[in-house]
Amino acid sequence: PKQGRNEKEKYKNQEGGTTMSASTSRKNSVSNGGKNAGGPRKDIPVASVHSKIVVAVRLRPLNKTELTQSEEQVVHISSPNTLQLTTIPLTKPKDGKIQTDTKPAVTSPKGGTRSFSFDYVFNQRTKQSEMFETLGKPLIRSVLDGYNSTIFTYGMAKTGKTHTTLGTEDDPGLIFRCIDFLFNILKTNEGFNARFSVFQVVNESIRDLLTNSTTPLDLREDPINGVKVAGLSEHEIASREQAFDYLSDALSKRARSSKSER
Repeated sequence: PKQGRNEKEKYKNQEGGTTMSASTSRKNSVSNGGKNAGGPRKDIPVASVHSKIVVAVRLRPLNKTELTQSEEQVVHISSPNTLQLTTIPLTKPKDGKIQTDTKPAVTSPKGGTRSFSFDYVFNQRTKQSEMFETLGKPLIRSVLDGYNSTIFTYGMAKTGKTHTTLGTEDDPGLIFRCIDFLFNILKTNEGFNARFSVFQVVNESIRDLLTNSTTPLDLREDPINGVKVAGLSEHEIASREQAFDYLSDALSKRARSSKSER
């Protein structure tokens, strides 16, 4: 669907702590059997069946600036779930200044290679569709089975978080693909309600991005529903186009925030 996606390119480079919530519920009962979730759940990662958290790492290619400066890649994939970081030892010449003799210029006291294991490791050539098939689609099906599900992206600035979550108009990211897949299922499974919320956390202040109010919201613990953002607006949505429009509206408000406010 093209409606709403034309806003993604405009905001794809914006940074900030924004959370989108798209919840679904059965009108009369909660489905736990998977029949209303688009068929057998064969594509759920093995790790997610046995644990509540799946951790994945996506490597991005060197950017133009790094290539111009002849930077070298120091992180390599040694197996489908293992990364290796290559470092070199620190040297202290007579003038006391710490220097390194050769690249890569990632240093450690003794140098060498360190390995880190994750549930999934995606290389620089991984497509957005592959990220969705592995990480996004199983979570949408879990939501329709009655589970709370979250995709949380974490990393330094310019590491590719926004690209992975929003993507571009021609190559959408996880958020748009998840919404698209959700409504592909819902259109053949009557009896679900879908509601949409977006909020931003700025200096520990929570702001609803789907209203014009600037009043900060509070976290409250509900004995039945757990921790909730009190007063957060929820908007019923009947189509992916509505969801894309709400998301575009929220991103436009987020984009107008100054960097000093984030």
